[in-house]
Order: sequence, then structure tokens, then C-alpha cells
Amino acid sequence: MTREETNSFALKRVALCALGIFCVSFGIAVTSIADLGTSPISSVAWVAYRVSQISSAIPALTFGTTTFVLNAIFFLTQWIIQGRNFGRVQFLQIPSLFVFSAMIDLSMKVCALFPIAWYPGRLAQVCLGCAIIALGLACEFAADVLFLPGDGMVRVLTPLVKLKVGATKIAFDVFLVVASIAVSFAALGRVVGVREGTLISMFAVGFFLKLYQPLIERLRRLVR
Repeated sequence: MTREETNSFALKRVALCALGIFCVSFGIAVTSIADLGTSPISSVAWVAYRVSQISSAIPALTFGTTTFVLNAIFFLTQWIIQGRNFGRVQFLQIPSLFVFSAMIDLSMKVCALFPIAWYPGRLAQVCLGCAIIALGLACEFAADVLFLPGDGMVRVLTPLVKLKVGATKIAFDVFLVVASIAVSFAALGRVVGVREGTLISMFAVGFFLKLYQPLIERLRRLVR
């Protein structure tokens, strides 16, 4: 393979990863704006955002801002756990996080233009958001350039807890949902931001990822 061909495939992988980040951010917004909860990986950030909108004790924050703070914590945690084994390429999570957080805020504004009041329609909206999130993850997996900090946490924790990746992902999701409920109770004395949509997302994203498996293989062949 010539140098030009290598550069071409590298650019394709970066472009595919960027598309994945956009899809994940847009999917999270579609799911969240239905107001039935959000995906587990974003549940703590969503609850923090909702609390900031309700409570007068703290300044109002955007969903993108709370997402950035949470994922920055995930990034630092990965760095602490891996120490010297933390690869330099993983620092690309930082600029990707800026883009990801900004895209969430932009996507929230776009989705707010098309409100759905009908409950079955909102459930369908959650499922659509999960399908879009899974599509974004499929692009990230196929590109294999880097992962967002939340997904990076699963990658780092898997060898520590000595479980399969799927089992670690489920355990991490459950932990985040429990943490979201705890944050909500501590701040407001009641649960906000964690509802049936959170439970649906926990299973639906994995379901759609399985459906996208042939697509992932095709995309891998396309960029390599």
C-alpha cells in the first residue's frame, strides 16, 4: 500500500469516527428530549442538567456542559487507572469531547423544534434515539480511532473487574443509573430524569448494535 493510500484510509477512519460522534450526540438528544429518561451513559449528566433547571441553588447549565464535566471525570479516571499505560492517542478524547458536548447542545435545540406530546410518540422517539446512538457507536467501532470517555471507561475497567466487555458495560450502566437517582434525591428529594426511557435505552442500544453488526463489518472493510 502506497503512502497516499495509507493517508486516504486514515482520513476515512477519522471521518467515520467524526460521523459516529455526531450520531451518538444527536441520538442522545433525540432520546432525552422525549423527557422519559435518557441512555444510562448520559443519565448522570441529564439529571445534573435537570436539577440545574429546577433548583435555584445552582446556576442553570446546558446538557452539553454537564456532559462535558462528567466525561472529563471519566477521562481523568482512565488516566489515573492506567498511569503510564495510558496511550497518547487517548488524549484525542479531549478535543472529541469538546465537539461531542457542543453537538449535544446543538442537537437539543434542533430536537426542541419538533416537540411530541403524545406518549406513544415519545416512546417511539426514545427508540429512534437508541437506533441513532447505536449507529454512531457502530461507526466508532468500525473506525477504531478512539472512543468517547464513557466508552473508554468500559474498556479500562473490563480487565480490572475480570468480566467480559458486555457484562462490564451492563454493570457500569447500572452504576450510573443508581448514581443518577442518588444525585436527584440528594439535590431535590425526588427522582427526576430517570424514567422508563432509561430502562428502554439500556437494552435497545445493544439490540440495535447487534442488528448493525453486518454494517460494522462493511464499514471496516471500507476504511482499511
